[in-house]
Amino acid sequence: MMRTGDAAPDAETSAALFGLAGARHINLVADLREIGPAVDTVIRGCARPGVEEPVLDAMRLALTEALNNIIEHSAHPSDVPIFVCVVANDTLARICIEDRGRELPSALLTPPAPEPVAEETALDDLADLDALPEGGWGWMLIHASVDRVAHERVNGRNFTLLERSMVVDPERDIAIAPCADIDGEAQSAAAGAHAGAKIEALS
Repeated sequence: MMRTGDAAPDAETSAALFGLAGARHINLVADLREIGPAVDTVIRGCARPGVEEPVLDAMRLALTEALNNIIEHSAHPSDVPIFVCVVANDTLARICIEDRGRELPSALLTPPAPEPVAEETALDDLADLDALPEGGWGWMLIHASVDRVAHERVNGRNFTLLERSMVVDPERDIAIAPCADIDGEAQSAAAGAHAGAKIEALS
């Protein structure tokens, strides 16, 4: 069950690494069904008057993908909570995910070059997972959605930072449909549906 503020992340380390002193936090178990409610809580905490929906939608997508990768691919212990800490103001949001899964491969911290999609593959067909190139889409989406991704491993814990300006970048941002109640294949399909358009916006 996802809870708000009833467990203790390593706040001292996240503050020292990424400047998250005084961050609010939530914790969730390593279950895909926890992602939607957790992401909704964090994004509500980032919302400010004047912050446009494409910014919040991009942050929602990045956090959703990051949590999905931790739960599905990092062998995170099922009995240990994942912590999400957030500090946000009118100009910048910093989200730190703290987990005890496997260490994040360093290659994922650099935005990868997208593998080509066949010209005859329409964007609408990207929701079909079989049409996606193998690997890399989740982290490509994360890098496309935020301004900075950073990662450190300290005392067996991963600290992953997602940093995002609260100002729309018209050359990059597109309106991404909010992903409510996402889990498993539904999340992957939703991410795939936006992958081509998002990467095109970066080029």
